[in-house]
Amino acid sequence: MSKNDGGPAFPVHDPFNLEPANVDEMKALASGMSLRDYFAAKAMQALIQNAGGDMLARQDVAVHAYGFADDMLAARNA
Repeated sequence: MSKNDGGPAFPVHDPFNLEPANVDEMKALASGMSLRDYFAAKAMQALIQNAGGDMLARQDVAVHAYGFADDMLAARNA
């Protein structure tokens, strides 16, 4: 598993304008899903759509999806 999650996929531009009550709330408002999770979700969608009759086990799909996500992050950082 990659330690680099790519950062937030949908960050809030300026979370301070949302007037968070504390630092934890500010982090929650600013973060969104990680880019790694976003890439994995897109890869999983394609894996399921293109599986046809040879559907992989659910756990295998998730493992392969995160493998693609890690590859995309590595290529992005190269």
